[in-house]
Amino acid sequence: SYPKDRLEHMLADSGVTVLLSQKHIVAELDFQQQVICIDTEETARNYSTENIEKTTIGLKASHLAYIIYTSGSTGKPKGAAIEHGNVTNLLYWYRKQYAINSTDKVLVLSAIGFDLTQKNLFTPLICGASIQFANACHYDVNVICNFIQQQQITLTNCAPSVFYPLVEQMTYINKLHSLRCVLFGGEAIVFDRLYNWLKQAPDYLQLVNMYGPTECTDISCAYNIDTRVKNNNVPIGTANDNVQLYVLDEQQQLSPFGVAGELCVGGLGVSRGYLNHAELNAEKFIKHPFSQNAKERIYRTGDLVRWKKDQHGQAQLEFIGRIDKQIKIRGFRVELGEIESVLNHYQDISQSVVIYDAEKSKLNAYLVCHSNKENINTTAIRAYMSKTLPDYMLPDTFILLDELPLTTHGKIDKNALKGKTIVENTEHYIAPIGELENTLAKIWSRLLNIEYPKISRKGNFFKLGGHSLLTIRLLTEIRSEFAKDLSVREIFQTPVLRDLANTIKHKKNLGSVEVMPTYKDGKISLTSYAQQRLWFIDQMEG
Repeated sequence: SYPKDRLEHMLADSGVTVLLSQKHIVAELDFQQQVICIDTEETARNYSTENIEKTTIGLKASHLAYIIYTSGSTGKPKGAAIEHGNVTNLLYWYRKQYAINSTDKVLVLSAIGFDLTQKNLFTPLICGASIQFANACHYDVNVICNFIQQQQITLTNCAPSVFYPLVEQMTYINKLHSLRCVLFGGEAIVFDRLYNWLKQAPDYLQLVNMYGPTECTDISCAYNIDTRVKNNNVPIGTANDNVQLYVLDEQQQLSPFGVAGELCVGGLGVSRGYLNHAELNAEKFIKHPFSQNAKERIYRTGDLVRWKKDQHGQAQLEFIGRIDKQIKIRGFRVELGEIESVLNHYQDISQSVVIYDAEKSKLNAYLVCHSNKENINTTAIRAYMSKTLPDYMLPDTFILLDELPLTTHGKIDKNALKGKTIVENTEHYIAPIGELENTLAKIWSRLLNIEYPKISRKGNFFKLGGHSLLTIRLLTEIRSEFAKDLSVREIFQTPVLRDLANTIKHKKNLGSVEVMPTYKDGKISLTSYAQQRLWFIDQMEG
């Protein structure tokens, strides 16, 4: 869910006149136009369930279908305007490409406002398939795996880090045999994390890596993964129907095969552009350099790619990285400049730089303060930022500096910043008491990448950098270490270390806990991923 300020900006910027929502959300908003709450008896009585005739609506391909807001470098999110023609092109390709039909059951694991979600809501509606939602208040591996087995789910589309926890234990894997198609998008795939599952996955399983920006209607290309061949650099594939992909150099000329360039997208996937951002549209949606149609445009993605042959000798696009300061966290695009803008408006901060540590999947904020840095409360800074930014955009750590280091050219020296001391928490430290609290503190230390002596028994898991999906990793560690099975809800209810230790203490033992081997480079590893600190779950915002 988004903070109140962010929601109200989206409502004002888009100019909507009717708000379709739920009572508990509407109660927090200052919205003066018409409101329809879908969770009231009045709505159920007054609104027809019959379809409206197309001729009555007068719908055209050029009409607006939806607006999805993405992170903006100015400090406010920007809305990408997607037309019906864009969506229709995607849906018909998606249905055809993956043979989605009336026998399929499509499980939606992603947030409703996520661009990845839209095709999984609409495609079933045009072919008679069913849309399924697991009945879980929070992301719960047991609930989801049981749901997949009970409902015989056949297809799901999500960020890889959302799926990894489902294939960590044999008891979970055994419940996934009904899946015939799993489609990933939003972030790079770590093949080793899927190894246990793929070893025994049915032959009919289709595993797909998908790529596409919101501005180009979610998906521009896709790659069918050969599950028999280990590949830790999975291509993003080739274009879907009526979409063109160009790898261009700085002069907007085609880059040779194998030479990196910026990926630009043309065709029916290219959206109308950003709402109320004419200058940005002129920069990102440029005249099509290879079209005779003067009105046709291509979208500059800012992604660095190159054409490369895969293991079967087929030309595929390979994703290399970002050209600008934009990153992806839990599948959501994030402009580091937006986070910096919010930080710079905090009363005690004069300068800030935010750097994403991809290896540890952490956002680090480097701050120069107006006052004595010893008086800065990072908990208060987080609380201030949470009023404007969603939790996946909140820094995991804060580093307080007297000044920002500069290069000889007067630019901020980001390499020098990375070695600065991290301040995780300004609360008074109280040492954990007893074996259980100390063991739990060591687990937190591994997951949050904080030195063990800095974790207080009064420390809060979420204030120290934990988030919704990192909670799943914590549950797995607790199960492995203590043979106790906790729910996600219990972590949210007791996030303080001493309280969580007390919750664990009063839980019944599970008995024997199944242990699965983990793999690295196709070989059994002597230690788990948690022990090696090789992964940090970060892709879902519900």
